[in-house]
Parts: sequence; C-alpha cells; structure tokens
Amino acid sequence: MSTCLRLDHTDAVADGDPRVADRRTTLSSLSPELVVQIVDSCGSTFEERWHACVVLARVCTSTRAAVHAWTSAQTIASLCTRIEPPLAFHRYHHHSFLPTRVCAHLCALYARLCTFVMSQVSTPTRPPRWNVAVLATRCVALTHVRLADACDADVVALARHCPALAYVDVHECGKVTDVGVVALACGACAAQLRYLWVCNDAFSSTRDSITDLSLTELGRMCPNLEQLHMHRVRRWSPSSRTQITHAGIAALARGCPRLSHIDMSRLAVVRAGFDALAAHCDHLVYLNVAHCDHFDDVAASSIASAKCASSVRYLDLRSCASLTEAGIAQLTLKCSSLEHIEVWGKLGDDAIDTIAHNCSRTLRTLHFTSAILRNVGTLTHRCTHLRSLSLTTDEVWSLGFDPQCTLLEHLHADCRSLTDEGVESLLRSCTTLKSVNLLRCRFVTDHTITTLAQYHARTLQSLKLVGIPRLSDRGVVTLGLHCADLRELCIGFCERVSDAPIGALAIGCPHLSVLHMWYCAHPSYDATRTLQRARRRIEYLQQQQQQQHKKAQGSHRVKWMSL
Repeated sequence: MSTCLRLDHTDAVADGDPRVADRRTTLSSLSPELVVQIVDSCGSTFEERWHACVVLARVCTSTRAAVHAWTSAQTIASLCTRIEPPLAFHRYHHHSFLPTRVCAHLCALYARLCTFVMSQVSTPTRPPRWNVAVLATRCVALTHVRLADACDADVVALARHCPALAYVDVHECGKVTDVGVVALACGACAAQLRYLWVCNDAFSSTRDSITDLSLTELGRMCPNLEQLHMHRVRRWSPSSRTQITHAGIAALARGCPRLSHIDMSRLAVVRAGFDALAAHCDHLVYLNVAHCDHFDDVAASSIASAKCASSVRYLDLRSCASLTEAGIAQLTLKCSSLEHIEVWGKLGDDAIDTIAHNCSRTLRTLHFTSAILRNVGTLTHRCTHLRSLSLTTDEVWSLGFDPQCTLLEHLHADCRSLTDEGVESLLRSCTTLKSVNLLRCRFVTDHTITTLAQYHARTLQSLKLVGIPRLSDRGVVTLGLHCADLRELCIGFCERVSDAPIGALAIGCPHLSVLHMWYCAHPSYDATRTLQRARRRIEYLQQQQQQQHKKAQGSHRVKWMSL
C-alpha cells in the first residue's frame, strides 16, 4: 500500500486556487482489491456499481488506476441514461461489506470513503447524457449492452469506442434512429455484431425511426448478424411515411446469410420481402410476422418450400388477415421442427386439426385465438409433448375427453363456454400443471377448483381466476387445504368470493407471496397485506400456545419434583 489518498471534490475550482488545499481530505491509501470491493458493495446491479465507479474515477487521485482496471474488464452493461440515485445507496451499510483481512485502522477510512462516494452519487451534477459517453470510453471491452432512454449520440459513442460489441438492446429507446443503427453498422464492431434489438416507432410525422437505410447498411457491413428484432407499438404507419419496405428486408437477407431470428411484426412488407427471406436465410429459426396484412398463403408457401423450413422452430402468425387454413397447413407440414406457434385470426377447427396432425411430435407451445374455434380434442390427444397451451375462444366447451399431453405445465383458457366436465379430464390426466389461468369461464364452479387443488397440490404455483361468477369461498378454501406450494393467486370479478378464505390461505400456503383480489363480494384492496397480517396473527397465536405449553410442562415438572 502507498502512504496517502486524496479525495478532491472541487472540480470547479482551479488547481492554483488556495481554497483547494482546505477542501481536500487526506486518507491512508486503500489497495486496488479493496477499491474493487467498494465498487461491488455499492449495489447489486451494474448501474449502481457504475455510478460509484465513475465517482471514484473523478475524485480519487490514488485509486483511479484501480477503477480504470475494473471498468476495462467489464463485458456486460445495462444502463439507463437518466441519472437517478439508486435506492440501494440509501440502504447501504458499509460495515457488512468490509472484508475481515482489512486492518482495524482502515475501518474508519473505508467508512469515510464509502460515505463520500454515496454523497457524490446522490447529488449528480453532470448533464443527463454524460454516463453513456463515459461508459463507452472506459469500458472498451463491452460485448453486451442494454440501454434505456438513450439517443443516437449514445449509440454512436458505443460504436466508436467498443469494437467487441456483439449484443445491443435499445428497444426502449425511441430516440435511436437510422443515425445510431448506421453508426453500429459502420463502426469497428460491425463484424462482431450478432444481436440487435431496436425500437421502430414514429420518429416524426414523415418517417419512422428505422427505415430501409438501416437495413441496407446492416446487410452491407454486418455479415455475421444473427438476430434482428424491430420492436413496434403501432400496428402500421401511413403509406406516405418513410418506413421499412420489402427493399430493406431483401438487402438485409442478402447480406446476412446467418440470420436466424427476425421480428417483422407490424411492418407493411409486401410478398417480395418474404420471398427474399426464404431465398437467402437458410438458417431461419424465429420468424415473427404478427400484424403483417400482406403475409398470405403465397408467402407462407414460399417459406414452407425454402431450405430454412426444416430449421424454423418459432412462428408468430397473429392477426395475419390474409392467411387461411391452407397457409397454416403448408407451414405446419413442411416446417418439421416447429415448437412454438401463435395464431390469431378467423381460423376454425380445420386449422387446429392440421396443427395437431402435422406437429404432434414437436409442438411445445401453442397460443390460439379464434372466435369460431369449437373443438380442441384432437390437439390435446395427439400433441403429447405440449408444455404450454393458450386458448381464447367463445365456442369451446371442452378441452378433450382423452387428453394425452401429460407434460403440460401452463394452461391459459379464456373460454366463455368451458364447463366442469370439459376441463376435468385434462386436469386429471395432466398432473404437472404449474400455472393455470381461467378467464371468463361462466360455467366453471368450485368442483373444477377442487379437482385442480387435489390433483396438482405439489406442482401448482400460479393461479388466476377472473370472471368466474360461480366460484365461491369454498373453492378458494380448498386451495389453502391442498396447494402448499402456491406462490401467486389472482381472483377478480368473482361475486361470490370474499376475504374470508385469506386465513386458510395464510395457513395452508406458506409460500404464497402475491395475492390480488378485485371486484369480489368483499374485496380486499390490498389482499397481500391482509395475508401478511393474517400470518403475523397466526404466528403470534402459535407463540402464545408454545409458551403456555412450556409453562404447563414446567409446572408439571415442579409438581413431580416436590413429590
């Protein structure tokens, strides 16, 4: 260790000012290892540690090298560009982080340094965009970056100083436009870039944030790009607005042959864009074309007949208005590795039967939304490897009378016509359910909840019951009697359910941490707090009972000794 450490928190005062000497604090030096422990102890997230690290780098003349060594070794960063004092700093207690090998005379110095760092972080004086620029210049070895509320200047700084960037997530940054994406494509990290997630909402009244320019540059300069996700909130943009078209998708597909994941949801891409994907992306695994009105049976046939058909495992076909049962049949027949399918549209029993026959051995997850769907018995009977099933329909009254999907773990049924008899067979056969959501099931009664609690007592962890008018307190009490591993329970719009079963839940469900009840008979606006109060009351009564039992044993022993 060296002999001194200077903490200078007078950045605005020149070095020649005589007041500087009076406002400096001289401490004994701390080792680089201890500086690293100070940084790590200032929070559990990267953002909290990063703020403390920047403060140390600004004010500590003797520990600046150790701080720079720590920053240069970081490879993963998750940061919000707004500077807000982390709550962990206010709850921070320095003595709990002090290593035992530190000498006693350093304890006070350690405490003073930590207090100083906390005070500097709690009152930032820099402009709101300073931290990403410092992050880029200090952490030059970054490979994974996730930013929130960033702008083009932040992304340009990362592209200029971080040549090893492979994962960039800016989907929460609506101000990142073509400028930032082109900077990544033309920067030193272009050859290393593998994953890119951007926000593609409207930037102005005349153009979207991301246009064909970004996709063209990515296809020209990033040959190793594997995943591109374009997060979008609106369904479409007006045709007069500059946006992504089939030309940009084609340029991207030609220049990125390793592309395996692409999210094209809510894009006005015509058939030529899908044909380009089918022709050039031979390793396609994930395809999201939700809300793409131009994805029709012809585009589906192009994907199904391509070389990538055998590798596609995830398909999101929600709200593809031009897609019919014929397109679903071609995709499920040729894509032999399909594991996850999402369908939302005017598709009936023929579509669900086609999926059940063609994907019986591979299908793991199915989300199906249709107002005209009536029968799902073939699906639950043939798809034996199904793990997650989500159905939203008004006509289905039964989930099958001979279900063979014994590996099912997650069930979501938003079915107005579902009955006790229609769901009982599945609950008895599939004994590994962990999460169950029953919504708008008008004919489901306490009998279904009792069957669920009895057959899934050891596995059920999350249960959501909304819009079940025939559910009563009796069914909820059954959950407290059997489901000891239940962790989350949500009950809403159940007129016959009150706060009475909360005591049974507090006793029988020790792991229950989230309890929500709304629009019930006697709603508890904070049911979780009511549950905690019930548990404290039960613990108090148990302690009183134990004390009375000990007193009774003591008096019996004294009486025996006197005899």
